Amino acid sequence: MQIDFIYDPSTSSAPAGFTAALAYVAGVLDALITNPITVNIKVGWNEIGGVTLGAGDVAEGGPLGGTGMSYANLVAALTANASNPADRQELASLPATAPPQIASYYIAPAQEKAWGLLSPTSSQPDGEIGFNAAYNYSFDPNNQSAPGLFGFIGIAEHEITHALGRIYGDGPLELVDYAAPGVFATPNTGGYFSIDGGKTNLGQFDATPNGDTADWAPPSNGDSFEYLAYPGLDGVLTPVDKTLLGVLGFNENPAPSPHRFTVANTSSGAVGMTDGTAYTGPVAGLTQELILTGSAGLNVTAHVQNSLIHTGSGNNAIDVSAAGGNNVLDGSGGSNFLTGGSGNDTFYVDDRDATAAIWSTIAGFHAGNSATIWGVTQAGFTIDWMDNQGAPGATGLTGSFTAPGKPDIDITLAGYTTADLSNGRLSVTFGTSPDEPGLPGSVYMNIRAV
Repeated sequence: MQIDFIYDPSTSSAPAGFTAALAYVAGVLDALITNPITVNIKVGWNEIGGVTLGAGDVAEGGPLGGTGMSYANLVAALTANASNPADRQELASLPATAPPQIASYYIAPAQEKAWGLLSPTSSQPDGEIGFNAAYNYSFDPNNQSAPGLFGFIGIAEHEITHALGRIYGDGPLELVDYAAPGVFATPNTGGYFSIDGGKTNLGQFDATPNGDTADWAPPSNGDSFEYLAYPGLDGVLTPVDKTLLGVLGFNENPAPSPHRFTVANTSSGAVGMTDGTAYTGPVAGLTQELILTGSAGLNVTAHVQNSLIHTGSGNNAIDVSAAGGNNVLDGSGGSNFLTGGSGNDTFYVDDRDATAAIWSTIAGFHAGNSATIWGVTQAGFTIDWMDNQGAPGATGLTGSFTAPGKPDIDITLAGYTTADLSNGRLSVTFGTSPDEPGLPGSVYMNIRAV
């Protein structure tokens, strides 16, 4: 895809760095969407389409023109242009007859171009965007989380994708907006994103008053498609964002996100992005790692799969639910909340050198996942199992492991009960890991979901 900007006269007063930042975003989206089309987008500074932006609007964007399409024709067009397994999974889940909520579906010009319904190089404006001059922005792509400044890159990604057709109400997005399995959400009410008929919630759409139900509900950990923008936010396009663009009818490049991890500090409020480093340890299949040992109170979100994520002294959260793949989540000491994804994830709790109590709550624990408690042996520890323990909204089976001279270790598997220890859903084993070069083996207890 090639995005060409049509700059309104108002942009002559935009700050230095404005057009360069827009060119950067265009490059990101051009590389992401591979359809051989040219999309023309009008750009305004402090206005959009000649209308001054409201005091509370950081930015706005949307398509221009477009056409209506019946349900049958829309499904046919999406089927003809499906480019990856996620698109085909969505289409396979759709009902044969039209849902009653919408009589005619709106198709944006960029989608028409992608589907061959318009000339791919027609010169008419396909969309428009505008940015409010009352706000201070960081235009540097490498410093988007600057304190007190709005990260322009994520905001521009947000508005340009609106101009491409990521809109609510009556477009293709309504075919992936669910209220419950098999039940489409009423337009403009803010359901959840699903490509398997509503069985799996991939992201919650916004439902705030006067909000935008094509956006993710806040907070979304720095995601460019989140409804709210605020200073210090480094927006990022996640794999789920790319899947959403794909089911809207675009061919998306499967290359990894420019940033691999979002890290939010709950104490300072700072949100940043990092790529981590290449993984060099003994666990097969891992490709990158993020080791954060110096800070507590961190919320880490992975945007790429097959990662090792290790946080520091406690009260941290690690979430790989949007990344997929097979990951290792290690919350280290203190109290931690670990959320798995669709792959076979491993959760670590380490009692070998612990100096204080540890309690890790694990959400999204499913068949193929395992929790390894390092340093715990069957003979050396007292092991107690309890039901309905853990963090509010994530209670479940809790194991408490105690030994003389050792800090208490607790682990909660949200949604499980003590009955699952005997009915085949969970298996518990003990062992010793093999010696590795420079890394002697360690005793462990392993809980596996089967």
